[in-house]
Amino acid sequence: MNDRFSVSDAMFFAISYDKASGHFRRLAMAYILIKLLLFVVAIAILYQFIAPIFEGISSFSDLKSSAFLEQFNLISNVSSLSGILILPVFLAIVTSFYRWTLKDDWKRSWFGLRFGIAELNLFVVYIVIYGIFILAIVIFMIPALALAFGVAAVTDTGDGPNVALVVLVSILAGFAFLAGLFWLGIKLSLTLALTARDGRIVIFESFTETKGHFWKLFGSYILLYLVAMVAGMIVMLVSLIVAVPFVVAGINMVGMSPAPQDYGTIAALAATPILVATVLSFFWEYWFYVSIYGISSYFLRWKEQNKVSASTKEHAPAPAEIPVADTAKADT
Repeated sequence: MNDRFSVSDAMFFAISYDKASGHFRRLAMAYILIKLLLFVVAIAILYQFIAPIFEGISSFSDLKSSAFLEQFNLISNVSSLSGILILPVFLAIVTSFYRWTLKDDWKRSWFGLRFGIAELNLFVVYIVIYGIFILAIVIFMIPALALAFGVAAVTDTGDGPNVALVVLVSILAGFAFLAGLFWLGIKLSLTLALTARDGRIVIFESFTETKGHFWKLFGSYILLYLVAMVAGMIVMLVSLIVAVPFVVAGINMVGMSPAPQDYGTIAALAATPILVATVLSFFWEYWFYVSIYGISSYFLRWKEQNKVSASTKEHAPAPAEIPVADTAKADT
């Protein structure tokens, strides 16, 4: 690792660190397998509702019916349940990733996953951070709304407020609101890594560790988000390319106006492209998550290395003085 902080190295640290161990691939396999398992279970639960859902989508009026709304709520509840069920595995993956990148501690068995106090600590930290952000949203939103309404009240001379000025102030207040949340996110971005490294719940120490390094982390996260957007569009494009032949086959088999008995055929034809798109999206999710966590791992390793280098230089013995000939005696 270089003494100088590298934004690109930070962004790709998760996939470039210690390739010989193969731990990145094992964790990816664990993530994708559990997500696929939950996805299959969800599809099995919702399979009996596929035909009614297709029928509800056939006309806009049906979307407002209570039956369709109940089916939609069922899909939402099943999706939420899947998210809750994967949380323990996700926390184990994150903890294992930090053990690997911060302590070089990993195991080949069971994908290197463990379930214990370290995972529980990360769960508590997640809850605390979520609460902090909810509180921050409320605190940041109050002055933003007060400013917008204040400008509207001040510029209202009886014929209505100055719309252009209110819109401009609202946009600026919105940018300030988002900037405040992004600043808070970066200042808290090391909490999970510090908790996993120190073996205890760490929250506000992240503010101290990031002091003076805001723009380094800002550049890393911004670059990662831009690359993730491009990667997400590529995943969508590949999924569409895979789906085209199946869509054409479906149109040839059932036509443009399928009957209710054709919904099973449509679902069967859609299985392959949905599976491909699902696996690609799961891998994209995994890469994006661990890349975010990899930035904090890279930063802490880089900062620790700089401390060691500074300490080594401070305690290094002074260079021996080279004796200088006594020119005065030589002249005599």
